[in-house]
Parts: sequence; C-alpha cells; structure tokens
Amino acid sequence: MSVEDYPLSRRLSLYLPSQPTPLAREFVDFALSDEGQAIVADAGFVSQRLALHGAPLAENAPIDYRELVAGAERVSLNFRFGSGAGFMDGKALRDLDRLREFMLEGAGAGREILLAGFADSGEIGAYLAVRLSEERADYIADQLALRGLRVARSRGFGGVLPVAANDSEFGRERNRRVEVWLRPPLNRP
Repeated sequence: MSVEDYPLSRRLSLYLPSQPTPLAREFVDFALSDEGQAIVADAGFVSQRLALHGAPLAENAPIDYRELVAGAERVSLNFRFGSGAGFMDGKALRDLDRLREFMLEGAGAGREILLAGFADSGEIGAYLAVRLSEERADYIADQLALRGLRVARSRGFGGVLPVAANDSEFGRERNRRVEVWLRPPLNRP
C-alpha cells in the first residue's frame, strides 16, 4: 500500500506555512518521526516507515525487468514524477532522505540498490518513453549519490507495467515512477 500502486490509496498531506509556529513545526516533525508513524500504523493506517517486501511480478513483466529484480526485495516506496523527466513530487524529496537512513541504519544496510523507471504510455512514443524512464531512474541514482548511496543498476522500462489506467492525470501520475529494489551484494571477482 505505501508504494501507492493501489487504486484506492490516497495521500494524507501535512502543510506548514513558510514561517510555522514552533508548536506546528513540532507536531509535523512528530507525525513524520518513527514514533509518530508507529501511532499511524496502530490506528490502522499505512505508515511511511520503509520496509522490504517480496513483491510478486506481473505475468506480463518484461524479461529484462525480471532479470533486474531477480533475487531482490522491493522497498515500500516509489518516487513519483510530474510530466517530464526531472520534476519529482514533494513527497519524493523526503523519501530520498528516508531511503538514505534505511540503507545506512535499517534493513537495507549492506544491500545493493536497483532502480526501475517507468513512464506513462501517453507521454510520448515507446522509444522516447523508455529514454524518459531511464532519465528518471538516473536522476534518482544521482540524487542518492549526493546522499552518499551507490546504485548498483538502474533501468528504464517506458510505459510497460502500468499500475493505473492512463486515461486520467491521476492514473498517469501513478505510472510515472521509479521503483526501488534491494538485493544482497553479488559476489564479483
């Protein structure tokens, strides 16, 4: 659920003014903290704590996608993009730091990062959609590198494997994503 691939998922957003009161800042910081997210989970909502899941692959998943994620587990977040290559949504900026923490101190420690980029099928032609999805995956890899994380592999897959119909902006936004997968390090000579 936290990857927002399900049609009935909906984000709950907290907004602060440019100069929030100390109490408002403290509340938002608490809500986003591990302690606050534990309360979210206890209340029956989906917390933003990162976790690893053995995600089932769609039967129509391309072979190169299957090869990329073979032996890997999916991280419970997606990076979402607006139309075009480098415009991430607001949640994605916080997710970069959450992923860094997860890789350094959480269940991701010692694992290799794999990125799979996707586009919505209506953005452009099939070839350019693959290029755009590769640019998105590379952009996330660059952002993670700025945070001291190395991506083992990143690939773009264009408009394949949509998670929502492309007939609305809501669906297209769901399909413009970069998935994060982690695997144990490969033994290389």
